[in-house]
Amino acid sequence: MNKMKHYRRFLLLLAMQLGATFAIAQNITGRIIDEQSQPMSFANVMLVNRADSAFVAGAVTKDDGTFSITTDKQDGLLKVSSVGYILMYIDARQGNVGDIQMQPDTKELGEVVVKADKVIKKSDGMTIIPQKGLLKLSTDGFDVIYGIMIPGLDVDRRRGSVTRLGQEMAVYINGEKASNAELRNIKPSSIVRIDYIDIPSGKFINDPVSLNIITRSSTNGTYYAFDDTQYIGYMRNTFNATAQWNLEHSNVSLFAGNDLSNFGNAGSREREEYVFPGRSVLRSTDILDNRYKNNNQYLQLNVTKSASTYNMGIKVSAVRDEDPFQVVSDKVTVDDSGDKASRFLSEGRSSRNFYPEVNAFGNFVLGQGQMLSANVSFSYGDNRYNDDIQEEDYRFLSNVNEDIWELKNFLSYSKTVKSQKFSLVMKDNYTRSNARYTGSVDLGQRFYSNEGILQAGYMNNFSKSLMLNLQAGSSWLLYRLEGATKTSKLLPRASVTLRYTPFEHHAFTLNANVGNSFPTLNTFNQVSLGKNPFLQHRGNAEQDITHIYNVGLAYNAFLKNLNYQLMLINNTYIHLAVPQFVIEDDVMVSTYSSDTDLHQYLAVFFGTWNITGSLALKSELAYIHNDFNGYLNKSKNTWRMRLDATYTYKDMMINVYGKVKETRLENTGIEEEDFFRWGANARYNLGQWILEVGVNNIFTPRNYLKSTYSDVNYGYARSTFNKMEQANAYLKVAWQLNIGKKVNPETNNSSRVYPSSIMK
Repeated sequence: MNKMKHYRRFLLLLAMQLGATFAIAQNITGRIIDEQSQPMSFANVMLVNRADSAFVAGAVTKDDGTFSITTDKQDGLLKVSSVGYILMYIDARQGNVGDIQMQPDTKELGEVVVKADKVIKKSDGMTIIPQKGLLKLSTDGFDVIYGIMIPGLDVDRRRGSVTRLGQEMAVYINGEKASNAELRNIKPSSIVRIDYIDIPSGKFINDPVSLNIITRSSTNGTYYAFDDTQYIGYMRNTFNATAQWNLEHSNVSLFAGNDLSNFGNAGSREREEYVFPGRSVLRSTDILDNRYKNNNQYLQLNVTKSASTYNMGIKVSAVRDEDPFQVVSDKVTVDDSGDKASRFLSEGRSSRNFYPEVNAFGNFVLGQGQMLSANVSFSYGDNRYNDDIQEEDYRFLSNVNEDIWELKNFLSYSKTVKSQKFSLVMKDNYTRSNARYTGSVDLGQRFYSNEGILQAGYMNNFSKSLMLNLQAGSSWLLYRLEGATKTSKLLPRASVTLRYTPFEHHAFTLNANVGNSFPTLNTFNQVSLGKNPFLQHRGNAEQDITHIYNVGLAYNAFLKNLNYQLMLINNTYIHLAVPQFVIEDDVMVSTYSSDTDLHQYLAVFFGTWNITGSLALKSELAYIHNDFNGYLNKSKNTWRMRLDATYTYKDMMINVYGKVKETRLENTGIEEEDFFRWGANARYNLGQWILEVGVNNIFTPRNYLKSTYSDVNYGYARSTFNKMEQANAYLKVAWQLNIGKKVNPETNNSSRVYPSSIMK
């Protein structure tokens, strides 16, 4: 009996000890998400005493937003903080607190505080939190992207483009693909952070590198804004206007803009050599008079609705682009095997394009780390082109009416499980073009294409220092020009990336890719269009698909005031489409050939240096070697160098940039000689108004872009004069007004680019 009592006492003491042990070893877990229900990495989570807020324990969230704190504290509060978000306190009595959704800090920005942007290194790239001074001195999204100075990005604020290593870069706003007009209309002060993603996953899986701009959510109120830019040195004016009405979680937005140009652009020269059987022709052309005119407008209506678990909406837009009828006058000198003659060439041309589009999208949080995104868009293009070429007894007249339809579908699903992320993306683009030619050519032409992509991805953070990203899938390409052979191909797509971070501020990345590129519509067009008595232009519906193979090694350093990257890259293009010139019936025909391979080698240095809180520098130095084999057989080395400097003082920002002259061999086989480019601008904040003045290529002589091309039958040397590249200045005025509660406008997803299959 006594033994039984002792045994019961022992079990009781053991149970009490185990209970105490579990109390000591309590594990508090959870996940931090932003207002878009996306995981927030590098958020600070602290456990504090309920009575005096004294610190007990802490953690920083991982890339998937999760955190874990081990503590013996039974009655505490979780203090959650992140730059740009409201501080939150959560009851921590339970072990798993679930998802904690942060809310943006929408306080009015006060006096400009000058300090460097905050750069947070992540396993799949980095996050940049722009300084408040930059946001107050920016008029659009291009200003902000330029100002944060991400190494390797080339931002052209005038033209509105973001490129990396010469390739257009994908830019998103809150996870939705953004267009030029969208970035022109975004409210800079609504930007919370910009995610630079160089190891893609989820809905970004098809983009080698992308930017995702995260903005604050809207509340009740109204927002109005406009900006106007007038160029001096040539006639060009651009105007954008925004109006938005917000009610709780619903938003109605109206966007509009106009780009008007009208200036003389004469001065280009071209020297051509045609090699025909038994004879050669030398042809020199000097443009005596060329009036450049363009009138481009866009209009868009957005209706969106958002909540903690979804974001959905519909966008209706229209773009109208018109080049009024204009005549180009040329002086032509022809040497036909010693028979010389001089004559005049006149070309009258005009075009009009109308492009409406409807786009519906939805992003849904399904719980347990799952995300579903869908996007469907339908567009119709009404394109009209007119061209009338006259040279002595030669005349070619072309009038084209084209109807073009596009249907695009996108579906993305991703699931995060601890350190792993699984992704699946399906994409389908269908295009159909019906064109009717009248004039010297009288016929109809129909064309259709379909591009489908299915791709799966797997990402795993094995440890703090090692990350693996795998992607595998295929592209289905189908296209047919009526009367030509149908082409249907199934091609593999794959990517593997390994990132090793041996130290906190240093990372090595090894990347390999297999993919393909889809030819543009107009390169298929088989209608022969006359350019002069010796030359016709025609596409090639039988060209092959370009296969792309890529291997790269990169080293990144994220130091206190210095962020730089070193890269070694090898790109191989098989069946690359390049210009080809063939002789048919004693006439030279310009078309395309896919019987060329290109081997490209790059060594690149990108760097950003915050010298002080006010002064920052960005530099680029690159060596590029292009080696063509096959139909084209040529090679060339290119050096590229660029430097940007930005200085901020109180309510003023000054920027200076310069790019050295370079000679490059393009992927088309055309060799170009650029000129030295430089510019400067100054911006000043006046509360609701921002004024900007700038100059480009001041004190430089006439600038010509020189290009050359040669093969067995044909060659040319061209010097192109463009008024927009000469010495000029501009003045920009921007204004913003909030009425009611703080609002942050939705952005404009319209595009000023319209599709066409017509060769121009």
